[in-house]
Amino acid sequence: MNCRAAAVRSWWIKVLLAAALLLPALPLVAEEWQPFRLGDAVFEAPSAWKTTFSQKDREVRLASPDDNFQLLAFWWFPDEPLLGYDDIVSHERIVVAGRSALLIHSDYPQLGVLNLAFEEPREDGRVLVVKLEFADRNFDRASVLMKDIMSRIRFGDGGGQQGQADQPAPAAPGGQDGSFERYSDDEGGFSISHSADWSRNTATRKGMRLVVVEAPLGAGLVLVASFSAEDTFALSGRLDEYERLYYEEYVITESIEADEEIRLGGLEGRAVDAIADIYAVEGTRLAFRKGWSRFFRAEQEQRAYVIAIIHSLNADQALKSSLFAIAESFVAQPGDGDAGESVSTLTLPSNGGVPTRRLSDRFGDDCRDFELAQFDHPTRDRFGQGTGARLRWVMLCSDYTYPVYGAEFDYDPSGQMADYFHPLYLDLLEALAEQSYAIVALNDALLIRVGRGYGDDLDIDVDPLDAEEIAELAGSPETAAGEEIPQDPSHPPAGGPDGGADNADILFDGQMSELWLPLSTAGGDFSRFARIADEALVVDVPAGNSWGKTGLWSRNPIAMAATADGIARVRFDFDTKATTSYVLAFGSADNAEEWEAHDIRFTWSSAADGSTGTAALFVRRQEVWRIETGSEPPAEIAIAIGGDSVVKVELPDGRWMEAMLPGGIPTEGYRIYALAHAPAHGLAARMTLRSIALERMKLVRPGAKAFPDGRGEVVLFDGELGRDWLRYTWAGGDFARHAKLTSDGLAVDVPGGNAWGNVGIFSPLPLVWLDDFRDDAEVEIAFEIDPARTDGFGLTLARPGYGGIHGNAPGSPNTTYYWYRPKGGDTGRADFHINPHRDGDFDRRDLPTVAPAEVRFILRPGEVSIEADGMEPITHNWVEALDGTGFHLYAHSVVSERDEPTRFALKSIRMKRKPATRGGASGPAAGVNPLPVETVFDGKMNPVWEPAATAGGNFDAFARFDDGALVIDVPERSSWGKTGLLSAEPLVRLDQRAVFAPTRIEIALVPGQRHNLVVALSGMKSPEMWPDHKAWYTLSYVPGRDVWVVGMRHSPYQDWSREIDAGWMATAWDGRLWIDVGAGRTVLSIPGGPAVGGSADLVEGANLFATVIAHAPKEHAPAHLALRQVSIGLKTPDGMTAIDRLILADNDQFDVDAFADALAAAE
Repeated sequence: MNCRAAAVRSWWIKVLLAAALLLPALPLVAEEWQPFRLGDAVFEAPSAWKTTFSQKDREVRLASPDDNFQLLAFWWFPDEPLLGYDDIVSHERIVVAGRSALLIHSDYPQLGVLNLAFEEPREDGRVLVVKLEFADRNFDRASVLMKDIMSRIRFGDGGGQQGQADQPAPAAPGGQDGSFERYSDDEGGFSISHSADWSRNTATRKGMRLVVVEAPLGAGLVLVASFSAEDTFALSGRLDEYERLYYEEYVITESIEADEEIRLGGLEGRAVDAIADIYAVEGTRLAFRKGWSRFFRAEQEQRAYVIAIIHSLNADQALKSSLFAIAESFVAQPGDGDAGESVSTLTLPSNGGVPTRRLSDRFGDDCRDFELAQFDHPTRDRFGQGTGARLRWVMLCSDYTYPVYGAEFDYDPSGQMADYFHPLYLDLLEALAEQSYAIVALNDALLIRVGRGYGDDLDIDVDPLDAEEIAELAGSPETAAGEEIPQDPSHPPAGGPDGGADNADILFDGQMSELWLPLSTAGGDFSRFARIADEALVVDVPAGNSWGKTGLWSRNPIAMAATADGIARVRFDFDTKATTSYVLAFGSADNAEEWEAHDIRFTWSSAADGSTGTAALFVRRQEVWRIETGSEPPAEIAIAIGGDSVVKVELPDGRWMEAMLPGGIPTEGYRIYALAHAPAHGLAARMTLRSIALERMKLVRPGAKAFPDGRGEVVLFDGELGRDWLRYTWAGGDFARHAKLTSDGLAVDVPGGNAWGNVGIFSPLPLVWLDDFRDDAEVEIAFEIDPARTDGFGLTLARPGYGGIHGNAPGSPNTTYYWYRPKGGDTGRADFHINPHRDGDFDRRDLPTVAPAEVRFILRPGEVSIEADGMEPITHNWVEALDGTGFHLYAHSVVSERDEPTRFALKSIRMKRKPATRGGASGPAAGVNPLPVETVFDGKMNPVWEPAATAGGNFDAFARFDDGALVIDVPERSSWGKTGLLSAEPLVRLDQRAVFAPTRIEIALVPGQRHNLVVALSGMKSPEMWPDHKAWYTLSYVPGRDVWVVGMRHSPYQDWSREIDAGWMATAWDGRLWIDVGAGRTVLSIPGGPAVGGSADLVEGANLFATVIAHAPKEHAPAHLALRQVSIGLKTPDGMTAIDRLILADNDQFDVDAFADALAAAE
């Protein structure tokens, strides 16, 4: 709707509302009335009306005898606006039962509606709504009846459980003495384990056996019900009947938090998670009213099962872990269906683990280590190939209920990387069946504790390790006991060289020089096993010499890439006829033992029978890539190390392996190692090394750049992963076995029997950003495919949300194109999706049997088109195609049916930008003034603001007013150092105009300085807005990387950020940034620069307090902010007319005469 239409509509609503208030009331015949209770509210309805639906203390629906009237009363959570719809005739604010309420009259084609919504919420945020629907659309008659209904509404103590106040959940001891028991229920055909001090009750009903295990003090329970019946239909019916009983009597749902197929206790079934009012469950009264429920149901051939878990919303993590451990311990007895092993909560291994005192001050002295070689819990996959994380150790603490993972990451967990870390944290939590856990980020010296918060949110606590703990971890073992080469494949972002050599140095020419030292470790002996012959180093280690490590290593570090845009490529040449297994390594420590010293390590070895060979790449004692080669050793290996920390190993057959070095490359360079190495302990090894050469080049790598990126065409992928891509594996695929990278691109070949066989690549961060995306601007993403080597593929553009990490489907919202050959068919098929689906958001086309050579996604403001060979273009509206939106990319193989084979060959991905042809003129129409703007901060304190300090912040110590600005300098070791301003009253108030003109907050900082700014909006007034924020905006300089990060967060799944070049900020930025807060969407933008925007549930009627604070870019880092000015007002729409301006004016500034004159002039 344009502004003019909105203006006319708004004007007539005011006229109709005034007229409606003057209508006379028509009397109705007196009737008897009966009361109904909804929690602490009571309303009445005529006694002759019948109840058509009721939900305990939550909702009642009634109908008049002639069915003309329907009366609905319910407690509603205000998650959408009440006003702003075309069917509304009038609305007014009135007082009912001493409380403010909104009375809305709506007129639909088939009925009229009077809707009374109270504005004061109860503790859970819900408001009472009483709605009268009338089929005859006789507003006069319905108004009199509604007036009578409203006069009979009253509030008071609802009595019983509904009137109880929530109490803190009692702590449940739960087996603190380690005493557990296994209970077998022969009648129900199952067994479970629980702590001996928890109570257990059983019951038998027709076709059902019931067991309830209750925590001490009523802190929570696990319910297990087993159903039997004479046939499957009757079995399903009994299960449905019990589910209805559960939700009608025991658990009155407030909100559904999850509804999905999961595995629990060895059963495959459906789980529904809900926040609810909890009543007595099978006679068991719990110590709280508001709680969390999981209802899990699973059907098998002879039996069906229900497993329910209930605890309070503020239950501690120990209790939650105990409840889920009981549920996971469920085992169906033989003959009652296939109940596989529990694969969720982490428990001690069969050998009891190895006692450890690692970080005992944090986790106690009862922890036990797992041996990585035997660690097969599903969480290991989350640190596997394509995750950007490497698992070093795992231990179980706190009475063996609390997992702790030691890992290295390619990104900073305390930085602006929520797009990467939050899905990983969530994935681990789900794999652990909601068992809380901790991660020790080894290369960042951080302890990260993760548990379930409220709803979909996570409770995440990040704490730095102290110097003693860092020293302790540096000396602790990082691999499995007795395993020199841990079998834990994982893959961080990667890359390799491109461009011409600037120079080449021969480091080794077959003769030992001052540059090199002999190497003899782990059973090796240079004097006995090595010699210089025929201009080569010849090593021949006989069997029986441990690992037999014999070769050479450089006396001093050798400089690699000197700058971020440089690359060093080291080439090793071998005599293949005299080589069986070797190691090439680059280490930063002065240590002849390459395993301990290396940052980069490449191995090649032949099989015992000589039939095949294996190449593997390690980064800091962690294997990151392994591929099978031919039986003959590679004659040449080139290892390229980029200044951007990307490592690429090139094989002679054109394939390569890639990795990224967390923390970067040492400035002094690396010591180089080349040695013979037994393929297994005690075996023989031979190596003949002819030369080592070093080339230094200019780094030219395709892919995305920090803003600004003025390239009209960008190569996003050409066969190298670089820093932008990760290997992608999902639903049966395995990149290590089914894919390879070459100069021709990505080649996937998945044999049959691998489920859905999804293998490919994805970008862990958004690669495509829509900048200055308006009018006729276009962005095209083209995927070049080799049809001859392709049977099926999927391509996705996903806006950051949920999912999208290793092992998960792409996150939604997204747009996806599939092409595949249906089994047994003689055509190809294309499916085009807009996810989540709405009406018309899916297209299916039958196409030629040959795959398209190119598929193009073309984005225009508000829409997306798909173009492909042999297919008419498909265009759909898409609300995500807006300025400031960023997209992840996915490309992977697909199959037409489960377990079918498939191939996919991706040659390249390219992006083209077509800027808008108009010159970017903005503002109102000629002769029309912009909307007014109010300055609410001008460099000195005023009544609009209050000092704010939290999370280590200190206004008195860190803040000062200087030269017309609020200057804040937060020193190191001040936690997050949040220091700044808090609005005394709501700063942003959204009304009907928010649909057409968002509220714009303009922040002016002192230009030329490096700021660390956060602006937060919340419905609650608090200096600490993180727990309850509606929007969280960041503009922060990141030291060490010399970039700025701009980001916006609304929820864990709605979190967006991107980088800005520091040079651009220093020369082009004038210190301003804009925050636009509208109905359903908010955008953070830098004038003349980038924007970051996304959806948010900001609705009409929202009143939001604001904080403007300095905020450290990572915990305990210093922060700086110099704030000059804050102003606020409605954003002036482009092309705004005089009529538009009058309508968008504040109510007290609405000029009726000017409006009438403007309407007349427009006709």
